[in-house]
Amino acid sequence: MMPAQHRSARDLFVRAWKSRQKEALDDPTPHALQLAQAVAVVESSYASPAAWAKNTPKMASSHNYGAIQCKGPESPTCIGGVRDHTQAGAPFVGFYRAYATAEEGAADLIAHLSRKVTKPALMAGSVTNFVRAMYAEGYFTGICREALKADPKAAAESSSTRRSKGLGPAETSAGQACDEEVVTKYAKDLKRYADEVAAAMGEEPIPLDDDLNLWPVLALLAVVAVGGVGYYVWSEYLRDEDPAPRRVPIRRNASRAEWRQLYRSTCGPDREARRLGAGERATERRAEVEDLIKRDRGEARRAGRVETKAAREKEAARARAEARKAELKAELTEIRAEADRPCSDAKTAIVLRTTSERRAASERRTPKQREAGRLTLIRLSEEIEREAGEVENVIGDRHGSNVGKDARRWFMGAAGRHYVAAAKRSRARGWSTTAAELGTEAYEENLSNRLAELHGGELEEPEEESEEEYLERTTTRRAS
Repeated sequence: MMPAQHRSARDLFVRAWKSRQKEALDDPTPHALQLAQAVAVVESSYASPAAWAKNTPKMASSHNYGAIQCKGPESPTCIGGVRDHTQAGAPFVGFYRAYATAEEGAADLIAHLSRKVTKPALMAGSVTNFVRAMYAEGYFTGICREALKADPKAAAESSSTRRSKGLGPAETSAGQACDEEVVTKYAKDLKRYADEVAAAMGEEPIPLDDDLNLWPVLALLAVVAVGGVGYYVWSEYLRDEDPAPRRVPIRRNASRAEWRQLYRSTCGPDREARRLGAGERATERRAEVEDLIKRDRGEARRAGRVETKAAREKEAARARAEARKAELKAELTEIRAEADRPCSDAKTAIVLRTTSERRAASERRTPKQREAGRLTLIRLSEEIEREAGEVENVIGDRHGSNVGKDARRWFMGAAGRHYVAAAKRSRARGWSTTAAELGTEAYEENLSNRLAELHGGELEEPEEESEEEYLERTTTRRAS
């Protein structure tokens, strides 16, 4: 997060805190405000409309800073359809609160954080003690992946699950391990953002534990680094500018304007209309085939009541039902593919055209230009190798040698070219950010999924990327 965001949020949280004076709250201390702001960042990125919209568009203007839930049915102040996970990692859809103003949302978060158990830890205490108080009151659950690997019953025996059933704290070692893993991870995330807030406001950081307070300098350096990367991302991708594409005889790849035009003409409303039509056809076809499946299964049940010959008929009917299911699945996939085919063909045509132009330009180069290009590629490979070694050293020191090796393999792929090019643009703007620093931060942002992949866990299913995300990924990769 940018320091300016923390400073703007501080004014909001001070107003929200004072608006709850009727509850006899003490005056807000820097300690309490740091923790409240850190919770808002961890839970919702300060109620970011973009962050909520990725989950469900209806929550984009909810002003829900603390991911605070509510009981249905759905209403203007209680939004349904929000995706979440249980402590065992099972997905579910729940209801979350919506507020008319940002101040109401921040005030309700403060109310939740100043309950009987959490209030003393909010006003004074370490980050870990505050998180334990939040967990004891059921503010959050979290997924204990490592504990579940050791014992599949860990989540069911945790304090959070037992409390939902009216029972006491965890009694087994597996349940206690799940509790400790969830608290430790949440405390680590909260400490990171609390230190960012402290650095942005020029305040003393909160210790992670009661007997440990050695973060001020590291927190300040982390804020500077995050701020620099955040400014780069804003300047490069989010600033509201659309400069005209450079006029050159042959472009290396299609311009942003061409990609936007592609989405407007083929991959935008037209595709949505085709998908809607495909969905209607798929629904009709599914109803037809499901009726046939029910009939076949009914025949299978009736055939199961007789002996030898009837048993063979039962198996044949079941086989027909399964075959129809497989045919339905293939047919539905083809319907969706047919709806997306114009968009895919248009994308392929642009890629083929720009690739052909680039190949033609390459064939017209002189031997001297080819040699210069070869030397440039050699120097680029050496630079990527050098920066990959730095990424491996940093990640290895922080997370272990195996994770460091995985980070090196990741950086040596397409990511290396991207971050070397980004570092060059950064130096052109007068910054001192290196490709290894950019790569290290990007790897750590996705570290949980990478660790799950290294340990054989299941990765979270990626969400469908938006038009802007697709443009950013494709144009940046080809430009590098």
